[in-house]
Amino acid sequence: MYCAKCGQLNDNNYKFCYKCGAKIGGDSVDNNNQNEITNTNINNMPENCKYSLQCDINTKIEVYEDYIILHRMKAGVTKLLRNAFSVGANEDIILFNTLDIDIQFFPDGRIMLTLKTGKETLNYPLTNENSRLAQEIVNYINSEKENLVNASPEYQNEKWDNIVASSHEFHLCGKILKIDESMDIYNSYRIAFRDLADKYADSAEKEYKKRVNDLNTYLKFLPDIYYKYLDAMATKAMDILVAEGIWSVTKESFIKSHSENFHLVVDYVNASLESVKKTVTNNAKTISSFTSLIPNISGIYGFGVKNTVDNALKAQAYNVVRDLAEESLINNASRLNQAQKAELYNRINTYNLFDFVFCDYWNVFLTLVCILIANGHTIWLPTDDKAITTAKNIFMNLSNPNFPKDKRLDVFLEILHTSPYKTEYMKYMIAEYGETEETTAIINYFGYTDFDNPRIAR
Repeated sequence: MYCAKCGQLNDNNYKFCYKCGAKIGGDSVDNNNQNEITNTNINNMPENCKYSLQCDINTKIEVYEDYIILHRMKAGVTKLLRNAFSVGANEDIILFNTLDIDIQFFPDGRIMLTLKTGKETLNYPLTNENSRLAQEIVNYINSEKENLVNASPEYQNEKWDNIVASSHEFHLCGKILKIDESMDIYNSYRIAFRDLADKYADSAEKEYKKRVNDLNTYLKFLPDIYYKYLDAMATKAMDILVAEGIWSVTKESFIKSHSENFHLVVDYVNASLESVKKTVTNNAKTISSFTSLIPNISGIYGFGVKNTVDNALKAQAYNVVRDLAEESLINNASRLNQAQKAELYNRINTYNLFDFVFCDYWNVFLTLVCILIANGHTIWLPTDDKAITTAKNIFMNLSNPNFPKDKRLDVFLEILHTSPYKTEYMKYMIAEYGETEETTAIINYFGYTDFDNPRIAR
């Protein structure tokens, strides 16, 4: 029999269309009723959740952009225990591309939702009422999986013209600021990788906001997102190294070297894990009579930890949040309840986090420059801390009325040559010598094209 709603041919014994869930043998489901059914489970849905299906008293499925969260309360757990520990369920985060999902309509009227996750097959009986919402979910997931297969890469390797060093001279009120080739190549890499880091940090933030909704998804997805775009930054650096004849460095060794020196994001996540660990420890003290199990797990999923002495505790804290299903319900609940997870998640400052992401990405150019220098390239590097500090101290005195006016411009240009990457130096130049073609040329050369953009004016 054909479905009146979607035209799908179904077995005559089916009561509902296996494709769209509409009733067979009667009028098609009208839009009002369909909307009513669809919305029965969306009250109080989490942010970015597209569908929420209560399969049974112990199981709920939440559907997001490209993953589901499967909430499962273990059988036999009483309502008293649920309330006592404020934990609703174990949570599994499953990406669409690792999930097979389907609905089966049996001749005897039974309807079954089947999920295959790679490690297990789960079957949930459905009612006539929730089977329609379930079918919407199945259709959405399968459609998105197809889109993911056919989608173009999330990022493509940037095509840059070869960066060739050259000397420059900038005029300012009759004086000349000279830039040699070694400083020019440093400046060129600095600006090119800053612009690329800005692009990839924005892409990472967009992906983060689509996927991350709570502490679990934060710890699940942030490492993947962070390292995916760091990999893209490293790919660009590797293109330059290979073009320069440096073939002994691999992308993996480049990322490892970079991450050992620039790890603002890792430090930020470790601070989150430290908070989780303290909460877990306090909870364990509160109900020590229930359990004393300490998981034998080392390392943090996705991130390295700097303080190895504390690795075991951090790993324990992480896995309590990340893999709640691996331990008993009471053990999980004693460690981190829903209110505590929400409180810890709300401490995360997204603006600061992605400023750190941007900085880690941008500093890929410094890792690149250091490797080039180590392989015999002559590139200017602002490593003379004494000279930089002296330049800063002299700059602070330039505005003193007793500073000789006839020396001021020469001294300023010397400061700029020693340490040009200071927003206050550029602003001083405009205030002192005006916004002219000469000052604009210098500002643009060093990349200070927008003082209102914090990723540029630093």
